[in-house]
Amino acid sequence: MKNAWANKALLEAMACGRPVAVTELPATQEYASECVAYFEKDSLDSAISSLIRLKKNKDLRLILGKKARTRMVEKYSWEKIAGMFFDLY
Repeated sequence: MKNAWANKALLEAMACGRPVAVTELPATQEYASECVAYFEKDSLDSAISSLIRLKKNKDLRLILGKKARTRMVEKYSWEKIAGMFFDLY
């Protein structure tokens, strides 16, 4: 990604408890926090390194997947989002 506001693919993968490699951007950091493997914007080498690191490290994949799922449930579940909309409107 070059830029991001809301990224449905990132959120869906995290909600499914999948390990994710994503471009390090302010928006992805806000959504994902420490729950994903980041790589540098505009760096193919960094993206490849991040993917290889995930591929080779099963424990890291499991840890990131579990952290991602927990973060989505705690911050972005339907109950949380509905509550935010209710408060807003």
